[in-house]
Amino acid sequence: QPGVDQEPTRLLKVLTNFFPGGTERQALNLVRGIDRAKFDLKFCCLEKAGDYLGAFEALDMPIREFRVRRLYHPQCFMQQLRFAAHLRAQRIQIMHSYNFYANVFAVPAARLAGVPVVLASVRDRGVYLTAAQKKLQRWVLGLADRVLVNADSIRDWLLEQGLNGERISVIKNGID
Repeated sequence: QPGVDQEPTRLLKVLTNFFPGGTERQALNLVRGIDRAKFDLKFCCLEKAGDYLGAFEALDMPIREFRVRRLYHPQCFMQQLRFAAHLRAQRIQIMHSYNFYANVFAVPAARLAGVPVVLASVRDRGVYLTAAQKKLQRWVLGLADRVLVNADSIRDWLLEQGLNGERISVIKNGID
């Protein structure tokens, strides 16, 4: 029977931090429901802080911090190189990052590391992003294999920004 003795898929998720928000709540719900026999789940973040951190830690999975205070600083690039080395060392098969800062940090590093599947999530219409940040986000999302969004309006906005619609998937927020 195919797949019976397969090792779990090595999946790494990246959040900016663990402060309360819709993205963090959805990621927590997803992690609580994921089949750990099928997925070897790990987390990374740019800041290991926030009210939800304890809830994530209680799920008994590694959480590694790659501390970044500013994306446009040489220290960020050094952390991206460390992150890429971590991805290679852990032999990560799927890297999934959430929202602007985590996507900009993790997606290029995952490409550099040769991760087979790179996923980026966008969960807002970028109302707080500057024109330069929107341009950077469009470039970074172009590096991802698939861009996951939680609403049709976000998909439409990304299409307006010039992203390839064939690479965007809408997965609406789930409620248990």
